[in-house]
Amino acid sequence: MLTTLQKARILVGAGIRIPAFPGPHPMVDDPQESRGRGRLPLHEPAAEASLTPEMKAWTQAVEALHVEFVAARAARSLRQSHEADMVHRLRAVNAREPVQRPARRPGLR
Repeated sequence: MLTTLQKARILVGAGIRIPAFPGPHPMVDDPQESRGRGRLPLHEPAAEASLTPEMKAWTQAVEALHVEFVAARAARSLRQSHEADMVHRLRAVNAREPVQRPARRPGLR
């Protein structure tokens, strides 16, 4: 199971804006993260820090954004898989020779 900080890093890496991390912690000073995407601590915050209302709000926001991100990624993957399957089927149908209808026998309708 991923920690909230790991989820936040995944979101930042995917280009999703996250709320600013509350509290004084040594921050990652990555140029990519400092472009308004939010700065994250180097290490997991202490357990007593997660009891603050600001930290709870940040955790809930990151968790909600991560759930939304994972659901969107799963939906996109499913859509791409379905599209690839349809393309494969269409190519298979087009590759076959045309089907000849059997000649009608006289007297049959």
